[in-house]
Amino acid sequence: MTRPSNSRDFGIHSRPATDRFAEPRRPARPVPVGRTVAAGIPRALLDFAVSRGGERQLLLENSGLSPSDLEIQESRVPLKKYLQLMAEAKRACDDPALALHFGESVDLAEMSIVAQLCQVGTDTREALALLNRFSRLMVDDQDPEAADRIRLVRRGHDLWVHLDPHPSVDFPELTESGLARMAGGFRRIFGDRRFAREVHVTHPAPSYRHEYERIFRAPVIFDCDWNAIRVDEPIVDFELPSPKPYVFDLLRDHAEQLLDQMEHSKTLGDQVQSRLASRLAGGDLGMASVATDLGISRQTLYRRLRGEGLSYAQILDDLRREIALRAIHEQRIPVHRVARRLGYSESSAFCRAFKRWTGKPPSSGFS
Repeated sequence: MTRPSNSRDFGIHSRPATDRFAEPRRPARPVPVGRTVAAGIPRALLDFAVSRGGERQLLLENSGLSPSDLEIQESRVPLKKYLQLMAEAKRACDDPALALHFGESVDLAEMSIVAQLCQVGTDTREALALLNRFSRLMVDDQDPEAADRIRLVRRGHDLWVHLDPHPSVDFPELTESGLARMAGGFRRIFGDRRFAREVHVTHPAPSYRHEYERIFRAPVIFDCDWNAIRVDEPIVDFELPSPKPYVFDLLRDHAEQLLDQMEHSKTLGDQVQSRLASRLAGGDLGMASVATDLGISRQTLYRRLRGEGLSYAQILDDLRREIALRAIHEQRIPVHRVARRLGYSESSAFCRAFKRWTGKPPSSGFS
């Protein structure tokens, strides 16, 4: 399905023109980061899986997590471990639709300061802007200069909420839980008001497609070119029922500090990886282009990466390898599609790289 040429963005940005976002950020102490999620999210997923029959200790062990990793809601957990926990929880609960059920059932405010902040703001338009500004506090897997994750887009006479996929993670469960959480959160706040008119998702229809229609109460179209929900026009300006300006300002200041912590503690290797992740499917992967994006010369980038014990080529290769293994072995995505998503001009080049990584051709992942 192709997006028509008259599609256009419609007025939600991560830095809205209002003095509520104009205060300077405060310095904060560094915390360890990388491709991470807030610990409150895997903690909530673990609790949810246990409530549905999973064994807590076994889920932790199989995901490479310990209870101490999840003690503080705002601490960071490697994204890879969260994805592994999701896979283990689906198996333990014998529920292939677990990500949908998790998103539907568990309020994001139980996991993240971002949702707590949104709920004490003024209206849904501001809430979406806040989600864009602070989305990396939930899942830090994008270039900080990338386009907004959530956008309002006009298609003809219809208004859509467009949810960009995480650029370096081909992981449908993130889309499932994110969209279901939008629907569930809307109902918690606004009751029986209709949220979705139609839902589009990029991944193929799963065996549990009926669960999509139950949760969204609207037609769901799979194998689309975007992840989006068609909504009624008034939705974007609904007033929230409990605005609390003083609490809002406290939470916003704390969220700004957390963003600073993440940015100040990132190594150059982290920054290179995030920029490469956002370019894999079609951007310029050259070292000179990424150096320019970082505001340094190619030679400086080479020297500073070497000082961290890294090389540009190795960062790119490791990123491609991680995504490819999951795409082939877990998601069983066709080889030509994986090659294209990883920025290879030909499938044969990807096949050679895959064999170098694993000693086997990618076709072995489907046997």
